[in-house]
Amino acid sequence: MTWCGNLCCDGNWVYHNICSHHGDMTWHNVDYGYSYAYGYDLSRYDTVVCQSGPWGSFFEMRMEGGYYGAWAVAQGTYRQWWWLAGPWPWPELDVFGNVNSSSYQSAHTFCGGMDF
Repeated sequence: MTWCGNLCCDGNWVYHNICSHHGDMTWHNVDYGYSYAYGYDLSRYDTVVCQSGPWGSFFEMRMEGGYYGAWAVAQGTYRQWWWLAGPWPWPELDVFGNVNSSSYQSAHTFCGGMDF
């Protein structure tokens, strides 16, 4: 987790400084209460969660094959996560990332990119 102060969670700042804008699919969710991005048969996935709300967020990543990671993201901080397939032949895994849930919402920016 990296401290950046609340101003860094501004959607424009996140987009231009720490977000991935490349890939077959990209997303940039600003001030969402909860959000997710998933893909099937991926060769790359990278993402950032920046917490702007006062209560913190819960960031989870899951991958086919059993990988699971979960982190608390405090106000004024961000967390990056990435995965790149390799070596050839690419393993092409299903990857699922989410921030918070419909029953627990807190303002955050969630952005990233993935390749199929």
